[in-house]
Amino acid sequence: MRISSDPEMMIIRNLLHDLGMTENRVGFYYIEEAVRLALNDSTRLLWVTKRLYPETARKFQTSWRTVERGIRYCIEKVWENDPERLQKVLGIRIEEKPVPAVFLSLLCAHLQREGCSVGADL
Repeated sequence: MRISSDPEMMIIRNLLHDLGMTENRVGFYYIEEAVRLALNDSTRLLWVTKRLYPETARKFQTSWRTVERGIRYCIEKVWENDPERLQKVLGIRIEEKPVPAVFLSLLCAHLQREGCSVGADL
């Protein structure tokens, strides 16, 4: 897996690290790519299983279900380890563990509030 040194991708990667995620799980890369795609076109968040996951899956030559499972697993680990950390990093109150589509949406919204803009199809 090639790790991009693009500044925008580094911003996404740093956010995931702030949440306690590490690159030893493939879901980390699925989340990174899905967030990049969603920042390029926010309508992808409306169609996660029809657009966002399949587009992410194509990059990694896997199925959209594998992408969703990898993302779900990473969310589970973040939530198990320190749910308050998720709330602190994103700056919002979260009552229950978010589902993957909501999690990706929260990450995108946070990055947009922070002024992150990812160029078209890096």
